[in-house]
Amino acid sequence: MKESADKVYENDGNQDVLKLITSTRCTILDVGCGSGTLAKILSDMGHTVDGITISPEEYYSAEIKCRKVYLYNLELGLPPELTQMQYDYVICSH
Repeated sequence: MKESADKVYENDGNQDVLKLITSTRCTILDVGCGSGTLAKILSDMGHTVDGITISPEEYYSAEIKCRKVYLYNLELGLPPELTQMQYDYVICSH
């Protein structure tokens, strides 16, 4: 577990996932958001993105790209704050 929390995942965005977002101005939850690369692309497209990461380093990078980032271990389930939220899309791409 600690190994995952210490890494910072970055990429050029997942083009296959981006093609699936067909609506405009959606609210999206990016589970395992990494450093927020995909969130940045989606935000630039007009979407509102929240993210979840286990890594404090990713959190600090993603928080400037997302509306809200949850620093949370998903092995414990979802962050309690999310039980009241609704999203148009939930991305679990990695």
